[in-house]
Amino acid sequence: MSAQEQLQEMYRHQIEALQNENKRLNKELKRVKKSAFKIRLSDPNFDRPLSDLNVDYEIVKPIKN
Repeated sequence: MSAQEQLQEMYRHQIEALQNENKRLNKELKRVKKSAFKIRLSDPNFDRPLSDLNVDYEIVKPIKN
């Protein structure tokens, strides 16, 4: 096998590995999108303006020794 053939074979393997990684990442992205969509739908405050949220804030002061 010549050096050029070896180089072409190496490139084929690299391309195949990149394609496999791309497929894996696309599947992972699809799972993340699905999870984010479920979280958004399950958050009752998602569509509310900030002024409508009933939040009780507490001022916390550091303890001095």
